[in-house]
Amino acid sequence: MRSAKSHEARYKWYKSAINDAYDTYGMKLAHISADMNEATKVDTEWIIHLANKLENETDERYDYGEIKIAASDKLGLWNIAKAMLANEQLRDAINILAEYYKYMGKQRCK
Repeated sequence: MRSAKSHEARYKWYKSAINDAYDTYGMKLAHISADMNEATKVDTEWIIHLANKLENETDERYDYGEIKIAASDKLGLWNIAKAMLANEQLRDAINILAEYYKYMGKQRCK
């Protein structure tokens, strides 16, 4: 479990990257991955925090609440789906389920 302070530092980095993409290239992000690549545990608190911060951001280049949240960047385990079933806030925070290595996840998806 991460502290609120570390969530804020992480959000500051995400926001800086979002701002830089817009300022440098004129890109408005349509979606963003909220989880660490191939982490062993889904950081559900961070995903919810990120979604809330983007939705309620007031110092923004464009409407960050329109950015869709993709989760979780894992190896076909679909743990994110299990976590979403148990957590309404998480279900509300995530717009896109993202897993990969299809051959590993097919049976687990059922």
